Amino acid sequence: MHYFQHNVGGSGLDVPINPLGWIIVSGLVGLGLVQIIQQRRFIYNKYLIVITACCCALLIPLIYSNEAGIFSHARLFGLFAGLGVLVAFYQMKLTGNERHRILWLILAGMFLESLFALAQFYVFPHISTMNMNIARPSAIFFQANVAATFFATGIFIALYLLKTLTTAQRTLKLYLVTTVFTCALSVMLLQSRTAFLGVLISAIIWIIVERRVSKAWLTSVLMAVVVALISFSVLEQTLRANNVYTDAGARVEIYADSFATFTQKPIMGHGYGTFGKAFREYQAHEYAVNNDHPQIYNLSHPHNELLLWAVEGGVVSLIPLFIIMLMSANLFRSKSALLLLPLIFPIALHQFTEFPFYHSVASYLTFLILLALISEQATHSEPLQFNYPKLTYALVSIGVALNIFLMTTLMQGHAALTNAIRNQDIKELVQRNYVLISDGVELAQNETLLHLAVEHNIPIGATEFNNWLAPRLVSYPRARHYQHLLTSYSYLKQKEAWKHTQQEAKRLFPTLDWNTSYNDSQLSKSLSSIKETSD
Repeated sequence: MHYFQHNVGGSGLDVPINPLGWIIVSGLVGLGLVQIIQQRRFIYNKYLIVITACCCALLIPLIYSNEAGIFSHARLFGLFAGLGVLVAFYQMKLTGNERHRILWLILAGMFLESLFALAQFYVFPHISTMNMNIARPSAIFFQANVAATFFATGIFIALYLLKTLTTAQRTLKLYLVTTVFTCALSVMLLQSRTAFLGVLISAIIWIIVERRVSKAWLTSVLMAVVVALISFSVLEQTLRANNVYTDAGARVEIYADSFATFTQKPIMGHGYGTFGKAFREYQAHEYAVNNDHPQIYNLSHPHNELLLWAVEGGVVSLIPLFIIMLMSANLFRSKSALLLLPLIFPIALHQFTEFPFYHSVASYLTFLILLALISEQATHSEPLQFNYPKLTYALVSIGVALNIFLMTTLMQGHAALTNAIRNQDIKELVQRNYVLISDGVELAQNETLLHLAVEHNIPIGATEFNNWLAPRLVSYPRARHYQHLLTSYSYLKQKEAWKHTQQEAKRLFPTLDWNTSYNDSQLSKSLSSIKETSD
């Protein structure tokens, strides 16, 4: 979580710090499998059985998804990796004290990141050599709302741990109160509506269940609010406009059009990996009927996880998801379990307004660990004899080693892309052959190949680019992709293909200017020359 590598944009494995996070995840899953080997038994409970069955049921749409289904592999791998983390924690058979120690460790990470965020806001802008002026300090997360809900979680982990302290543990209490202050101040400075709502609802849940709240905790939160308001008054440029909190922005259109896209194929869905294309097709059709219909381009996620699965998998995917949600809600039957709900609520809420787990493995892992601790405490586990140690050792060794190798390769690819951009020499990207490559690096590589093909008159390079891009348009239709195709077809003198691509581009991106002639489609006229405007 505290590792930094330059980020050129994107989500999932395109975020450089996430591959390192997946190395940690593989290590945790490996430790769980080692526990199975050593104990010669597999610990399970009813919750784990149901969750596993539902995760397997979520694979059903792959059977009837088209070729775009391959582009959902990262999400599905992430889903089952999360299941693996739950399995791993169940094998540990943690005691109450051990669960608390894990919470202390998580909170320590949150404290460090909150200090980093505060330094970004108050210190770094005044160091001329750093050339940094961050209005919304997101620490290592790159995305303000992800950082805000992460810190919001820290506020309530600290509140929960304050409840477990004795009056003699003053040093620990001081540390917790300080952490509450730094996390709350970071949330205020980030000005995230989702985080504010998560904190408010979590506080209400705590007060309803516990009937009281720690005075030290409340004082720290109020102090953070006061300090933030003073900062906003002194540094007026850091305060977001008031309409940010009252205007839903593009989300209303995104949610409405995503739901309408879902209703087109409500049972089976459009197929995994097709949200981007299905959404774009729907909006293009609506624009053809009504030119006032807003157009939102380059959308790969509806900013609501349920809507994503609904559009791509239909009711077939929604049923297991609702079962997972009901089973998870059932964990909070007792008062002791309800006191843990505020810890997990801010991140869970964020899933319905954005896609935090795609931006940050740290947030995903934190959520999984908290869910594992809560479910382990709330359910009764049973052992199942397991006597295949050699097979499991082999799976652990191969799986962990392979994952470390692949994720390290991804990190090297990100570093190469960053260096190429900084040196303004992207040709070095095509000189590398990665075993595993992120979408961002792969796109940069292939765009470079097209550029070189046109520049040095290598027709096969343009043809290879077309073959690479064609299946991706089914999942990720982008204006820049169509512009590159126009360039490629113009260079290859494939006029009919060029005309068809131009017509398709005009239909899918109706507010952009595609009135270029066949002979004018050059690579220099890339997306930078196209003004993406929406009504």
